[in-house]
Amino acid sequence: MNTHSYGPSFFPGPPTPAVGQYAHCDGCRQVIPFERPRVRCLDCPDYDSCGDCQVTQTFSGNHTVEHRYEVLLRGQPTTTPPYNPSGQPSQPAAPPAGSPEAYWGMLITPSKTASPMFSRLIAAIFARFATPSADVLQPNEFCALMAAAGHTSADFPLLNNPPANMTPASMSPTDLTSLDAWLISWYRASQLEHRTSTRQFPAPPPPAPQPFNGRFRLRDQLLAAVTNPTIPAFTIPNGMPLLTRRGLEQYFVYQAVHNPDDLFTRINNLLGSAGAPPLVDGATGRPFDVRSVPRGCLPPMPDAQQQRAQRAAEAAHAQDLLEAAQVEAMIQAKTSHAILGGWTVDSYGNRRYDEGLI
Repeated sequence: MNTHSYGPSFFPGPPTPAVGQYAHCDGCRQVIPFERPRVRCLDCPDYDSCGDCQVTQTFSGNHTVEHRYEVLLRGQPTTTPPYNPSGQPSQPAAPPAGSPEAYWGMLITPSKTASPMFSRLIAAIFARFATPSADVLQPNEFCALMAAAGHTSADFPLLNNPPANMTPASMSPTDLTSLDAWLISWYRASQLEHRTSTRQFPAPPPPAPQPFNGRFRLRDQLLAAVTNPTIPAFTIPNGMPLLTRRGLEQYFVYQAVHNPDDLFTRINNLLGSAGAPPLVDGATGRPFDVRSVPRGCLPPMPDAQQQRAQRAAEAAHAQDLLEAAQVEAMIQAKTSHAILGGWTVDSYGNRRYDEGLI
Protein backbone atom coordinates (compact mmCIF):
# COMPACT_ATOMS: atom_id res chain seq x y z
CA MET A 1 0.00 0.00 0.00
CA ASN A 2 1.38 3.33 -0.87
CA THR A 3 -0.70 6.29 0.29
CA HIS A 4 -2.51 5.32 3.51
CA SER A 5 -1.22 4.83 7.03
CA TYR A 6 -1.63 1.60 8.93
CA GLY A 7 -3.82 1.34 12.01
CA PRO A 8 -2.87 -0.41 15.26
CA SER A 9 -1.68 -3.93 14.58
CA PHE A 10 0.56 -6.59 16.06
CA PHE A 11 2.42 -6.48 12.72
CA PRO A 12 2.74 -2.81 11.79
CA GLY A 13 3.20 -2.11 8.10
CA PRO A 14 5.67 0.24 6.49
CA PRO A 15 5.50 3.92 7.37
CA THR A 16 3.45 6.27 5.27
CA PRO A 17 5.64 7.46 2.38
CA ALA A 18 6.26 11.08 1.65
CA VAL A 19 3.90 12.15 -1.09
CA GLY A 20 5.48 11.85 -4.53
CA GLN A 21 8.74 10.33 -3.28
CA TYR A 22 8.28 6.57 -3.15
CA ALA A 23 5.77 3.76 -2.80
CA HIS A 24 5.75 0.25 -1.37
CA CYS A 25 5.41 -2.96 -3.35
CA ASP A 26 2.50 -5.07 -2.11
CA GLY A 27 4.30 -8.22 -3.28
CA CYS A 28 7.73 -8.01 -1.63
CA ARG A 29 6.90 -5.17 0.81
CA GLN A 30 9.98 -3.26 -0.34
CA VAL A 31 10.23 0.41 -1.16
CA ILE A 32 9.83 1.26 -4.85
CA PRO A 33 12.23 4.17 -5.49
CA PHE A 34 10.65 7.19 -7.09
CA GLU A 35 12.85 6.91 -10.19
CA ARG A 36 11.99 3.21 -10.77
CA PRO A 37 8.93 1.88 -12.65
CA ARG A 38 5.85 1.25 -10.50
CA VAL A 39 3.03 -1.01 -11.72
CA ARG A 40 -0.39 0.11 -10.46
CA CYS A 41 -3.33 -2.27 -10.62
CA LEU A 42 -6.50 -0.79 -12.11
CA ASP A 43 -8.74 -3.46 -10.57
CA CYS A 44 -7.44 -3.63 -6.98
CA PRO A 45 -7.77 -0.53 -4.80
CA ASP A 46 -4.37 0.91 -3.96
CA TYR A 47 -2.25 -2.07 -5.11
CA ASP A 48 1.28 -1.46 -6.43
CA SER A 49 4.03 -3.80 -7.64
CA CYS A 50 7.70 -3.23 -8.31
CA GLY A 51 9.09 -4.27 -11.67
CA ASP A 52 10.70 -7.45 -10.31
CA CYS A 53 7.51 -8.71 -8.64
CA GLN A 54 5.45 -7.96 -11.75
CA VAL A 55 7.89 -9.91 -13.93
CA THR A 56 8.06 -12.89 -11.55
CA GLN A 57 4.31 -12.64 -10.76
CA THR A 58 4.92 -12.35 -7.02
CA PHE A 59 1.57 -11.03 -5.79
CA SER A 60 -0.35 -10.84 -2.52
CA GLY A 61 -3.99 -10.72 -1.55
CA ASN A 62 -6.53 -11.13 -4.33
CA HIS A 63 -4.35 -9.58 -7.02
CA THR A 64 -3.73 -11.79 -10.09
CA VAL A 65 -1.84 -11.49 -13.33
CA GLU A 66 -5.12 -11.13 -15.25
CA HIS A 67 -5.86 -7.73 -13.69
CA ARG A 68 -5.50 -4.57 -15.71
CA TYR A 69 -2.56 -2.35 -14.81
CA GLU A 70 -0.60 0.68 -15.89
CA VAL A 71 3.06 1.57 -15.44
CA LEU A 72 4.10 4.77 -13.69
CA LEU A 73 7.53 6.37 -13.86
CA ARG A 74 8.33 9.24 -11.50
CA GLY A 75 4.68 9.30 -10.57
CA GLN A 76 3.48 9.78 -14.15
CA PRO A 77 1.98 7.21 -16.55
CA THR A 78 4.38 6.13 -19.28
CA THR A 79 3.46 6.04 -22.93
CA THR A 80 2.97 2.25 -22.61
CA PRO A 81 -0.77 1.49 -22.96
CA PRO A 82 -2.34 0.04 -19.78
CA TYR A 83 -2.44 -3.76 -19.86
CA ASN A 84 -5.98 -4.94 -20.52
CA PRO A 85 -6.41 -8.75 -20.84
CA SER A 86 -10.10 -8.45 -21.63
CA GLY A 87 -9.31 -6.93 -25.00
CA GLN A 88 -11.40 -3.84 -24.31
CA PRO A 89 -9.89 -0.68 -25.77
CA SER A 90 -7.85 1.29 -23.29
CA GLN A 91 -6.21 4.48 -24.55
CA PRO A 92 -3.21 5.96 -22.74
CA ALA A 93 -2.88 9.66 -22.29
CA ALA A 94 -1.23 11.08 -25.39
CA PRO A 95 2.05 12.90 -24.76
CA PRO A 96 1.91 16.66 -25.24
CA ALA A 97 2.52 17.81 -28.79
CA GLY A 98 6.11 18.87 -29.32
CA SER A 99 7.38 16.94 -26.28
CA PRO A 100 10.35 14.53 -26.53
CA GLU A 101 7.93 11.65 -25.90
CA ALA A 102 5.81 12.69 -28.87
CA TYR A 103 8.89 13.11 -31.08
CA TRP A 104 10.39 9.68 -30.42
CA GLY A 105 7.27 7.65 -29.57
CA MET A 106 7.60 4.09 -28.28
CA LEU A 107 10.85 2.73 -29.70
CA ILE A 108 9.77 -0.93 -29.35
CA THR A 109 6.58 -2.23 -30.96
CA PRO A 110 4.23 -4.72 -29.23
CA SER A 111 5.78 -7.46 -31.40
CA LYS A 112 9.21 -6.58 -29.93
CA THR A 113 10.68 -5.04 -33.05
CA ALA A 114 12.20 -1.63 -33.62
CA SER A 115 9.78 1.17 -34.44
CA PRO A 116 10.45 3.16 -37.63
CA MET A 117 11.89 5.99 -35.52
CA PHE A 118 14.14 3.59 -33.61
CA SER A 119 15.36 2.09 -36.90
CA ARG A 120 16.26 5.59 -38.12
CA LEU A 121 18.17 6.28 -34.90
CA ILE A 122 20.06 2.97 -35.15
CA ALA A 123 20.90 3.69 -38.80
CA ALA A 124 22.32 7.07 -37.76
CA ILE A 125 24.44 5.43 -35.05
CA PHE A 126 25.68 2.87 -37.58
CA ALA A 127 26.62 5.60 -40.06
CA ARG A 128 28.52 7.50 -37.35
CA PHE A 129 30.94 4.64 -36.65
CA ALA A 130 31.09 2.66 -39.92
CA THR A 131 33.50 3.37 -42.74
CA PRO A 132 31.75 5.65 -45.28
CA SER A 133 29.61 3.67 -47.75
CA ALA A 134 30.34 0.42 -45.85
CA ASP A 135 27.50 -1.90 -44.86
CA VAL A 136 29.31 -3.52 -41.91
CA LEU A 137 31.09 -2.51 -38.71
CA GLN A 138 34.65 -3.73 -38.33
CA PRO A 139 35.77 -4.86 -34.84
CA ASN A 140 37.52 -1.58 -34.01
CA GLU A 141 34.47 0.39 -35.19
CA PHE A 142 32.03 -1.62 -33.07
CA CYS A 143 34.34 -1.26 -30.05
CA ALA A 144 34.44 2.52 -30.65
CA LEU A 145 30.62 2.51 -30.61
CA MET A 146 30.57 0.60 -27.33
CA ALA A 147 33.05 3.03 -25.79
CA ALA A 148 31.00 6.04 -26.92
CA ALA A 149 27.90 4.43 -25.36
CA GLY A 150 29.67 4.47 -22.00
CA HIS A 151 30.78 0.84 -21.72
CA THR A 152 34.05 0.01 -19.99
CA SER A 153 36.31 -3.03 -19.89
CA ALA A 154 34.36 -4.21 -16.83
CA ASP A 155 31.28 -5.03 -18.96
CA PHE A 156 32.94 -5.27 -22.42
CA PRO A 157 36.43 -6.80 -22.04
CA LEU A 158 37.69 -5.75 -25.47
CA LEU A 159 37.85 -2.15 -24.26
CA ASN A 160 41.02 -3.02 -22.36
CA ASN A 161 42.62 -1.70 -25.55
CA PRO A 162 41.72 1.65 -27.14
CA PRO A 163 39.56 0.95 -30.23
CA ALA A 164 41.89 3.09 -32.37
CA ASN A 165 44.69 0.59 -31.68
CA MET A 166 42.71 -2.48 -32.79
CA THR A 167 44.42 -2.71 -36.18
CA PRO A 168 47.20 -4.92 -37.59
CA ALA A 169 49.49 -1.88 -37.56
CA SER A 170 49.06 -1.36 -33.80
CA MET A 171 48.46 -4.83 -32.32
CA SER A 172 50.38 -8.07 -32.57
CA PRO A 173 48.83 -10.82 -34.72
CA THR A 174 48.33 -12.95 -31.59
CA ASP A 175 46.45 -10.25 -29.68
CA LEU A 176 44.34 -9.19 -32.66
CA THR A 177 43.45 -12.79 -33.50
CA SER A 178 42.33 -13.35 -29.90
CA LEU A 179 40.20 -10.19 -30.10
CA ASP A 180 38.57 -11.38 -33.33
CA ALA A 181 37.85 -14.83 -31.87
CA TRP A 182 36.24 -13.35 -28.74
CA LEU A 183 34.03 -11.03 -30.78
CA ILE A 184 32.94 -13.80 -33.16
CA SER A 185 31.92 -15.92 -30.17
CA TRP A 186 30.06 -12.96 -28.64
CA TYR A 187 28.16 -12.24 -31.88
CA ARG A 188 27.15 -15.89 -32.15
CA ALA A 189 26.07 -16.15 -28.51
CA SER A 190 24.00 -12.97 -28.89
CA GLN A 191 22.56 -14.23 -32.21
CA LEU A 192 23.51 -11.04 -34.06
CA GLU A 193 23.71 -11.09 -37.85
CA HIS A 194 27.33 -10.82 -38.91
CA ARG A 195 29.78 -11.92 -41.57
CA THR A 196 33.41 -12.97 -41.44
CA SER A 197 36.16 -11.68 -43.65
CA THR A 198 39.85 -12.37 -44.18
CA ARG A 199 42.11 -10.69 -41.64
CA GLN A 200 45.30 -9.51 -43.35
CA PHE A 201 48.57 -8.98 -41.50
CA PRO A 202 51.41 -7.12 -43.25
CA ALA A 203 54.96 -8.40 -43.15
CA PRO A 204 56.88 -6.85 -40.26
CA PRO A 205 59.88 -4.74 -41.27
CA PRO A 206 63.19 -6.62 -41.03
CA PRO A 207 65.55 -5.50 -38.27
CA ALA A 208 68.19 -3.08 -39.52
CA PRO A 209 71.81 -4.34 -39.30
CA GLN A 210 74.05 -2.43 -36.92
CA PRO A 211 77.01 -0.52 -38.43
CA PHE A 212 80.58 -1.47 -37.51
CA ASN A 213 82.97 1.47 -37.22
CA GLY A 214 80.54 3.59 -39.18
CA ARG A 215 80.00 1.15 -42.05
CA PHE A 216 77.88 -1.90 -42.82
CA ARG A 217 79.92 -5.03 -43.37
CA LEU A 218 78.65 -7.62 -45.81
CA ARG A 219 79.06 -10.44 -43.29
CA ASP A 220 76.94 -8.51 -40.76
CA GLN A 221 74.19 -8.12 -43.32
CA LEU A 222 74.35 -11.83 -44.18
CA LEU A 223 74.32 -12.78 -40.51
CA ALA A 224 71.31 -10.54 -39.85
CA ALA A 225 69.44 -12.21 -42.72
CA VAL A 226 70.14 -15.67 -41.25
CA THR A 227 69.39 -14.87 -37.60
CA ASN A 228 66.33 -12.71 -38.42
CA PRO A 229 64.56 -14.37 -41.35
CA THR A 230 61.99 -12.29 -43.17
CA ILE A 231 58.44 -13.02 -42.01
CA PRO A 232 56.08 -12.80 -44.99
CA ALA A 233 52.67 -11.19 -44.92
CA PHE A 234 49.93 -13.65 -44.04
CA THR A 235 46.15 -13.83 -43.82
CA ILE A 236 43.57 -15.60 -41.65
CA PRO A 237 40.53 -16.56 -43.75
CA ASN A 238 37.20 -15.88 -42.02
CA GLY A 239 39.10 -14.46 -39.07
CA MET A 240 37.61 -10.96 -38.84
CA PRO A 241 33.97 -10.54 -37.66
CA LEU A 242 31.88 -7.87 -39.39
CA LEU A 243 28.58 -6.78 -37.80
CA THR A 244 25.85 -5.89 -40.30
CA ARG A 245 23.42 -3.01 -39.86
CA ARG A 246 20.65 -5.52 -39.19
CA GLY A 247 22.89 -7.13 -36.57
CA LEU A 248 23.31 -3.76 -34.85
CA GLU A 249 19.54 -3.28 -34.85
CA GLN A 250 19.14 -6.75 -33.35
CA TYR A 251 21.59 -5.75 -30.62
CA PHE A 252 19.69 -2.57 -29.69
CA VAL A 253 16.29 -4.31 -29.78
CA TYR A 254 17.69 -7.08 -27.58
CA GLN A 255 18.93 -4.51 -25.07
CA ALA A 256 15.60 -2.66 -25.11
CA VAL A 257 13.69 -5.86 -24.32
CA HIS A 258 16.14 -7.32 -21.77
CA ASN A 259 17.69 -4.27 -20.11
CA PRO A 260 15.77 -1.08 -20.94
CA ASP A 261 17.21 0.88 -18.00
CA ASP A 262 20.76 0.32 -19.23
CA LEU A 263 19.87 1.05 -22.86
CA PHE A 264 18.25 4.32 -21.77
CA THR A 265 21.67 5.47 -20.55
CA ARG A 266 23.58 4.11 -23.56
CA ILE A 267 21.28 5.64 -26.16
CA ASN A 268 21.47 9.08 -24.57
CA ASN A 269 25.25 8.80 -24.32
CA LEU A 270 25.35 8.22 -28.08
CA LEU A 271 22.89 11.02 -28.82
CA GLY A 272 24.67 13.57 -26.66
CA SER A 273 28.32 12.53 -26.98
CA ALA A 274 30.44 15.39 -25.70
CA GLY A 275 32.28 17.14 -28.50
CA ALA A 276 30.75 14.93 -31.20
CA PRO A 277 28.56 16.35 -33.97
CA PRO A 278 24.86 15.47 -33.67
CA LEU A 279 23.60 12.27 -35.22
CA VAL A 280 22.07 12.85 -38.64
CA ASP A 281 18.66 11.38 -39.46
CA GLY A 282 19.08 9.65 -42.81
CA ALA A 283 15.38 10.13 -43.59
CA THR A 284 15.62 13.94 -43.45
CA GLY A 285 19.32 14.61 -43.95
CA ARG A 286 19.25 16.80 -40.83
CA PRO A 287 20.21 16.17 -37.18
CA PHE A 288 17.49 14.75 -34.96
CA ASP A 289 15.42 17.56 -33.46
CA VAL A 290 15.64 16.08 -29.95
CA ARG A 291 19.01 14.93 -28.60
CA SER A 292 17.68 12.86 -25.70
CA VAL A 293 15.31 9.90 -25.46
CA PRO A 294 12.88 9.93 -22.49
CA ARG A 295 12.76 6.80 -20.35
CA GLY A 296 9.08 6.36 -21.13
CA CYS A 297 9.90 5.68 -24.79
CA LEU A 298 11.45 2.33 -23.81
CA PRO A 299 9.75 -0.69 -22.21
CA PRO A 300 9.15 -0.10 -18.49
CA MET A 301 10.75 -3.38 -17.43
CA PRO A 302 12.56 -6.41 -18.88
CA ASP A 303 10.44 -9.03 -20.62
CA ALA A 304 10.21 -12.12 -18.40
CA GLN A 305 9.77 -14.65 -21.22
CA GLN A 306 12.68 -13.22 -23.18
CA GLN A 307 14.86 -13.26 -20.06
CA ARG A 308 14.12 -16.95 -19.45
CA ALA A 309 14.99 -17.78 -23.06
CA GLN A 310 18.20 -15.77 -22.80
CA ARG A 311 19.25 -17.51 -19.58
CA ALA A 312 18.70 -20.88 -21.26
CA ALA A 313 20.76 -19.79 -24.28
CA GLU A 314 23.56 -18.49 -22.06
CA ALA A 315 23.61 -21.73 -20.08
CA ALA A 316 23.82 -23.77 -23.30
CA HIS A 317 26.62 -21.55 -24.61
CA ALA A 318 28.53 -21.86 -21.33
CA GLN A 319 28.18 -25.65 -21.49
CA ASP A 320 29.52 -25.64 -25.06
CA LEU A 321 32.53 -23.57 -23.97
CA LEU A 322 33.16 -25.91 -21.04
CA GLU A 323 33.04 -29.00 -23.23
CA ALA A 324 35.36 -27.37 -25.78
CA ALA A 325 37.82 -26.45 -23.02
CA GLN A 326 37.74 -30.00 -21.66
CA VAL A 327 38.44 -31.47 -25.10
CA GLU A 328 41.29 -29.00 -25.66
CA ALA A 329 42.79 -29.87 -22.25
CA MET A 330 42.64 -33.60 -23.06
CA ILE A 331 44.33 -33.03 -26.43
CA GLN A 332 47.07 -30.96 -24.83
CA ALA A 333 47.62 -33.58 -22.11
CA LYS A 334 47.88 -36.41 -24.65
CA THR A 335 50.24 -34.36 -26.83
CA SER A 336 52.44 -33.53 -23.86
CA HIS A 337 52.50 -37.17 -22.78
CA ALA A 338 53.42 -38.32 -26.30
CA ILE A 339 56.33 -35.87 -26.41
CA LEU A 340 57.64 -36.09 -22.85
CA GLY A 341 56.50 -39.56 -21.83
CA GLY A 342 55.67 -40.50 -18.25
CA TRP A 343 53.69 -42.84 -16.06
CA THR A 344 50.09 -43.73 -16.82
CA VAL A 345 47.47 -45.84 -15.03
CA ASP A 346 45.13 -48.00 -17.08
CA SER A 347 41.51 -48.82 -16.26
CA TYR A 348 42.65 -51.81 -14.16
CA GLY A 349 44.93 -49.72 -11.97
CA ASN A 350 48.17 -50.95 -13.56
CA ARG A 351 50.97 -48.38 -13.82
CA ARG A 352 52.92 -48.19 -17.07
CA TYR A 353 55.79 -45.98 -18.14
CA ASP A 354 55.70 -44.69 -21.71
CA GLU A 355 58.79 -43.44 -23.49
CA GLY A 356 58.39 -39.98 -24.98
CA LEU A 357 59.79 -38.60 -28.19
CA ILE A 358 62.45 -36.62 -26.35
